[in-house]
Amino acid sequence: MSEKSEKARVIRDDPFKSYVFRIEIDGIEVFGFREVSGLSNKTDVFEYQEGGENQYTHKFVGQTTFSNLILKKGVVLDNWVYEWRELVIDGNIKEALRTISIILVGGETSEDNRIWKFYDVWPCKWESSKFDAMNDGLVIETLELALSLGEEDKKR
Repeated sequence: MSEKSEKARVIRDDPFKSYVFRIEIDGIEVFGFREVSGLSNKTDVFEYQEGGENQYTHKFVGQTTFSNLILKKGVVLDNWVYEWRELVIDGNIKEALRTISIILVGGETSEDNRIWKFYDVWPCKWESSKFDAMNDGLVIETLELALSLGEEDKKR
């Protein structure tokens, strides 16, 4: 056995850089996204006041919901983002459903990455930045994605 394989895996304790990420849609890496936000989930708390018990309120686990993902990228000639949105506009929801992975890259191997997977993802909103003749900035398109379920991928 090599010395490398005998060493215990060291847990990364320096924080990840927020600008080193990848996005995969249905397992295919897509390029050009400059920002991802909305990675959050929330579990509702159901409170119940028991009759005759005035000292405290019971708190129970309610439904877990996931926020919509927001992806931003520069507008280019390839119009696949809006074509995906058009599937929903035309009522082809089943055809529009995708699985998306957000991969936060932390090192040289995939074991150093954090990966979140989102299922039954579909574009619920598309928006373009304003066109401004007095500004030389990029045109940015924003894609808001609804989803059913998200999880951290533990298979690393």
